[in-house]
Amino acid sequence: EAPRLPEPPKPAEEAPGWTVLPVSARTRDGLAGQLSRLGRYLEERPELSVSEVARALRARRPGPHRRAVAAATAADAARALAAAPVPAAGAESAPEVVFLLPGGGTQYVGMGAELYRDDPAYREAVDRCAAILQPVLGLDIRHTLHEHADHFSVESMCALAVVEYALAASLEASGVRPGALMGHSLGEYVAACLAGVMTLEEMLPLLVTRVRLMISAGGAAVGVALPERDVLPLLDGGLSLAAVNSPSSCTVGGPVDAVDALVERLVADGVTHRRLRLPAAAHSSMLDSVLDDLAAAFRGVGLREPRVPYVTNVTGTWVTPEQATSVEHWVAHTRRTVRFADGVRTLRAASAGGAGPVLVEIGPGDVLSRLAAAVDDGGPEPVTVPVMRHARATGPDARVRAEALAHLWTAGAAVDIVPPGDRPAEDTPVPRRSLPDLPGYAFARDRHWIDAPGARARAT
Repeated sequence: EAPRLPEPPKPAEEAPGWTVLPVSARTRDGLAGQLSRLGRYLEERPELSVSEVARALRARRPGPHRRAVAAATAADAARALAAAPVPAAGAESAPEVVFLLPGGGTQYVGMGAELYRDDPAYREAVDRCAAILQPVLGLDIRHTLHEHADHFSVESMCALAVVEYALAASLEASGVRPGALMGHSLGEYVAACLAGVMTLEEMLPLLVTRVRLMISAGGAAVGVALPERDVLPLLDGGLSLAAVNSPSSCTVGGPVDAVDALVERLVADGVTHRRLRLPAAAHSSMLDSVLDDLAAAFRGVGLREPRVPYVTNVTGTWVTPEQATSVEHWVAHTRRTVRFADGVRTLRAASAGGAGPVLVEIGPGDVLSRLAAAVDDGGPEPVTVPVMRHARATGPDARVRAEALAHLWTAGAAVDIVPPGDRPAEDTPVPRRSLPDLPGYAFARDRHWIDAPGARARAT
């Protein structure tokens, strides 16, 4: 046994931000023991550097049964470990990661400001987008992000796309690469960009044109808590079924007066609904007058076959190379119904018989995660992971991001859980401190006693 230090080491300086502490074992009972022992250890030593503890845990070979928690201090980590449920099954293989990219309505003022400050990969992606959009919009999109991104405008929609692209870049820097993608309306543009159908320099100006045309066409939209079959009889006066988001959630768009009349009817019938804060009616007949202009914008872009498979809103199934490179398909994407619920079924059917994909929401909040969970196809509820707080949440973005990485690591996904502030330069060694009393593996001990030859059992 190595000699013990005469006194505990002095606390090290914490790395900035939140840290992921990974714990694993070969069995479920072993994992429960690991979590319990580490939690007690940190509870008794709140002065320890959680970053140092995380470094020591990362040096261990991960087992199939996993649980990771995010914490900023040792006390935070102790509380998180005490509350962490033990997964019922181990991660025998890495699950497929699917990026979900939301559409308009999820944006808010200040979204991603903390990530822009602290995450180099996120900041670099935002700066690149800002440089592309500056001559197109005549303004710095970063001002929109941090000052007035909560309303529907060309600038706010571009800001949302910038955040989605930057979040994807941030996750990629952490080793998270999607096996598939699915966007909702505007989000499909970002998905196509990530898939290689169009470059960032092509996608952002196209998005500007699309939103400007939508606003010029006018109209209104309302979310209705009814299944598609019950919504279709309500479509009169130029109304269109804009989106089927879940088995009991649709969006209807059309002329303002027709939407007003529909709202009155919904109120009279006691149907739950929500008037959307949009000065436009996406995916409706209101856009028919501007579709030729949108087609002209797409003809100036060299569309390519996707390198990463993605589900298109137009059909609710996998986009084909012919569709991805077709101007007519992209015009139909803006005009036709968003088949998001069908897309969720497509994603889950692709992994039928397996553990199912991990759905990572690449944007503000968890709207798509909740819609995906509402799609019941007879299988287990999908694993969903948000990576950015929603508008009403007050917690730090760094915590949400760290918890997302912890969730992905727990599920067995390939992910680098080192926080951005704890990554040294390539030629700079990471200082290591000794934590000699850090709990080791919680072995499941069974007693196997063998009596000596000739021994007789004692009478009791």
